[in-house]
This record gives sequence, structure tokens and C-alpha cells, in this order.
Amino acid sequence: GCFLSGCCYGIEMENGLPCSAVDSLNHLPTQLIEAGFLFILSSVLLVLAFKKQFKYAFPMYMLLYGIFRFIIEFFRADERGAFILGMSPSQFWCIIIVGLAVPTYYLLSRIIFKEGENQHV
Repeated sequence: GCFLSGCCYGIEMENGLPCSAVDSLNHLPTQLIEAGFLFILSSVLLVLAFKKQFKYAFPMYMLLYGIFRFIIEFFRADERGAFILGMSPSQFWCIIIVGLAVPTYYLLSRIIFKEGENQHV
């Protein structure tokens, strides 16, 4: 959607893709890079969850997507404005999401799945 509508475009580069909605220059296709990353991440997490019985797909998603999105924001060229400490709003929320990944893992492991307790037969 973003790629076709011309928003969320990346920095200008010679070997990029045209972004006619913005200008006649070639840009890094950050939208397609993010979509590819999400496809791969989702595939890996689904395999882990269903084939390997991995119970922590959600906190793993939070952690990996938050880190990826924080980094890809440096390659974006559409002005979103500085939010806090010169970060974009997306980068600010990524820090929160990454920070919540650890408590979410703890909540799942200790409270919901009750791992770490000695279970007597």
C-alpha cells in the first residue's frame, strides 16, 4: 500500500526505485524492505510456534520488529518530524515496544506458562 501510494519512501539513491508520487528521483524502497522483513519474520515465528512448540513468538516479534523498525527509520526520507531527542515518532514507539518485550516474556514464562516451578508428580 505505501509503496503504491508513494508514502513512507526511503532516501534518494541511484539504484533505487522511482517514487513518482514524490518526485522523479529513485529512492530506497523501505516499504518493500519492511514488507520482506515482516514476511520472513512471520514465517520463522510460525515455524517455531507450530513445529517447535515455541511459546514466546509474541515477545520475540516485539523485540525483533522493534529493533528492525528503529534501524529502518534512519533510511526513510519522508519527513515525520522529530519527536523526543530527535527521534521520529516510530523510533520512540520502537523503544517502548523493545522495552516491553522483556516483561512480556517474563509474564508468559512465569505466570501464564508457569515455567521455572518445581512440579511434583
